Order: sequence, then C-alpha cells, then structure tokens
Amino acid sequence: MAFEPTNLTVELAIAWLEGAGFRVRNSPLVWHEWSNRPRAREAREQAAADLPAQERQIEEFVRHQTGLLLQINEIISSIGQARDRRTQIGRLRHLLQQSRQARNQAHRRSDPASEASRTHMLATIESLINTLDGAAAGDPRATLNRMQSLVQHLLAQLNRERSALRTAAARNGVQLRNVSEQAQLNRDMLLDDPPERLDNPEAVTVNFQQTGVRVQFRGPGGAMDNGPVDPVLAVAVVRFLEAARAELGIEAVYSSGFNRPPMGPHAGYHSQGKSWDILGFRVLGADLHLRRGLMIEPGQPNFDTHHSDWFDTRPLSNGRTRAGMMREFVAVLSRFFGHIIGPGHDALHDAHFHADTVDHQVSVDIPATRDNPRPYAQHHSQPVPRDSRLPH
Repeated sequence: MAFEPTNLTVELAIAWLEGAGFRVRNSPLVWHEWSNRPRAREAREQAAADLPAQERQIEEFVRHQTGLLLQINEIISSIGQARDRRTQIGRLRHLLQQSRQARNQAHRRSDPASEASRTHMLATIESLINTLDGAAAGDPRATLNRMQSLVQHLLAQLNRERSALRTAAARNGVQLRNVSEQAQLNRDMLLDDPPERLDNPEAVTVNFQQTGVRVQFRGPGGAMDNGPVDPVLAVAVVRFLEAARAELGIEAVYSSGFNRPPMGPHAGYHSQGKSWDILGFRVLGADLHLRRGLMIEPGQPNFDTHHSDWFDTRPLSNGRTRAGMMREFVAVLSRFFGHIIGPGHDALHDAHFHADTVDHQVSVDIPATRDNPRPYAQHHSQPVPRDSRLPH
C-alpha cells in the first residue's frame, strides 16, 4: 500500500497501523487553562511590550552614530578650504563631548546597543583631533586621507554592531520586523480558551519500539516516547523508523517530544501531536547528537556537552563521518515527512530537527555548514527543495 503521509486521512492511517500489527490506543490531546500560567504569560506579555522599545533604542543608536559620521565627513571635506584648523578641532571636541554624554545616558538606561561601538566612536574622534593637532604644519591631503580611513573603519564597525544587535534579538526568538505580529500574538494569548484547532481528539499512542528502533525521550536511558501523536504522523514515524533501521542500522532515535502545550494561537503542530522534534540517534554503537548545536572541535572546552555532530568530521566504524551519517539520517527522514528544519534554520533549531507532515510543500531547511554554522545571522534562510543536495 503506497501513499504519502500528507495524503492520508486519520481513518486510513489508523487502518494502516492496525494492519501492520500495531496496537493503536486513542489518547486525545486536550489542553485546559492553557493561558492561565502566570509566569509564562507575564514573560510573554513583557517580551511583546519590550520589543518596540528595543527596536527604537537600536534605531536611535544607529541614527546617532550615523549623524556623527555625517558631521565628521563634513569636517573632513572642509579641511582643504579652512585656513584655521582650530575651528575643525573645536567642532570635533564638541562632537566628542556629545558622544560621551550619549554613552553615559545609554549606560544608565541599559541600552541594548553595545558600549564597545560607542567607545570606538569616542576613540575615533579623539584620534581625528590628534591627527589634526599633529599635522597642523603638514600636508592637508595627508591629514584628509588619514581621517577618511578612520571614518571608513568606524562605519564598518557600526554596520557590524547593528548586525550583531539584530542577531542577538533573533537568537532570543525575536524578529524585530515582526513587532506588530508579536504584539498580536501576545493579545491572543490572553484568551481564556484556546482555539479548537489546538486540541486533537483523534491523537493516539503507538508502541514505536515494535519497529526494532527505540524512541527515547532526550537520550540514552530516557523513557520510551510513544506519543500521544496524530495518527498520520504515527504512520510517518513507523515508516521512517523501519527504513532507518534497514538502510542505516539505526538502533535508537532520541526525541524531545511529539507534543507539548501550545504557546500561542498558531502553535498547533506540536499541541496537536503533528510534529516531531529529534535530538539525535544511535548507530553502530555510537550516539550522534545535536547537543547545544555548537561547532566545537575535540579537545576544546565544553566539547562533550555542547558540540553538535552535524559538524563533526570524525569517522565512525564504517568509515563514514559523524556529520555524514547525520546527513544520511536526514535524507531518509525527508522521504516520510513533508517539512524538516534544523541547524542553520534559526537559533531555535540549532539543537534539534523538526519534522512534520502538515506542510504540503515538501522542503528541507538545514543550511548550517562548517564554513557557515549560523547562516541566519547574515540573512533569513530560504527553504531548500527536498531533492536538493544537503550541505556537506
């Protein structure tokens, strides 16, 4: 019986599982008082309230630093015409005083902008003043070239600082351009009852261990994870486990769960048991794991607890590398799940694979490589078609 999981109905999925010898037990997923969790709700409310202020502070920082650059450029461009360099030095000293005041104010209000960039601006202005002072009797063009070089260096630093601020925000699960959407999500979270679609009365538990592969929660020694899960996803899990065991010799898959309480009105995949988060697996007697999702070389601090085997080029007993086996695992996974994301998609998925059967547009989005382990820091990654080559 050939089919794609995304084309299955619940009835067909249950019939397939029972026909394959699996005992299917109805275990409805129902979430009560989902928004009545004070600490979590307050944290979400505060995060949404803080976003506009954070974005304003970042933009004010960029505008202020850019304004200083414009004034400095104006001073530089007038050097060739001005007979009295003391006038230009006076203007720079005034900018220096303004920059110091801005840095002190930012420090008092815990501005998210890094103090390093502000300090660098102060150092650059002081260097410009010293350049003018030291070249009072020299060639104005030499002074001009020196100062233009300093300003270009500062501009590059400012661009890096702005990028770093936005990356830090994204790492906290915040996309600053979606402030209004985040605020709307916060308002929806105040609903007394969740939308009906966040429950799944048709969810089931299935003994996935019958496939010959252990599905363990978190890692070796963890409890067996059998759901509750949506019947359609259960079929995809069974088919995947059987293929992974036959083709790769997978002995266990380490799961971080098929379901969890909804964290918002659009978080239906996990709340309905329609997606699966995978941390790693066991093959050839070795545990391969994404851990904290970091690219750390053997012998470096925190290697055992934080390094991700997605980047690990050490060989296994069959000659394949750990990273290569990870990619073979994902290649098999992509035959049974419509949508897969993982390392490199965003900061939230560096440490696990997310697989679901909900999206009909089949895609794999795992762009992290050893050369570029955090591609989302430069731009938002786009889904890669399933038949495209995974990055090596």
